[in-house]
Amino acid sequence: MSDLLGFTQGFAAAILALGAATKVVARVDLEPFLVATGLPGPVAGAIAPAVVPIEAVLAVLLAAGIAVKGVTAAGLLLSLGFVAAQLKTLRRADQGCRCFGHLDSDDKASALAIAGLLAGSLLLAAAAVASGAESNGNVVRTFGAITGLGSVLSMALIAQVVRFQRERPRIVGG
Repeated sequence: MSDLLGFTQGFAAAILALGAATKVVARVDLEPFLVATGLPGPVAGAIAPAVVPIEAVLAVLLAAGIAVKGVTAAGLLLSLGFVAAQLKTLRRADQGCRCFGHLDSDDKASALAIAGLLAGSLLLAAAAVASGAESNGNVVRTFGAITGLGSVLSMALIAQVVRFQRERPRIVGG
């Protein structure tokens, strides 16, 4: 269980760190997305600027293995919120969350899949913590981080291919 905890900590930390960094680089404003989920404007306006710092702090704490129980629980709640928000807006024509800045290209399905991966990894981490496991090292955590980054980048690549296929000119007749 300790390897599972270390892996999932690294996996979740990488996804959260990449999400925070790409939103900063792309200057993503989450308020319109949060309003599209049904939150009132003032509530969305208060939550939106807090998301990136919360993601960044959770990523650092998960990567460092600090306050594992509390950080895992907070990360799980945040990730379940991401999943709920993605599901709420999935069928709408609204702009996607841009959770990964320029990487997600408004592709709601890949954003939902990544949010699900994040929630799943933190659910496994919570189960490991509940069983009394302690993270046993940086090697497993690093492997988890590399896997987390690879997962996000793979989803981004798949989203780009799907988008390209939709926009690609077709030769008709002949």
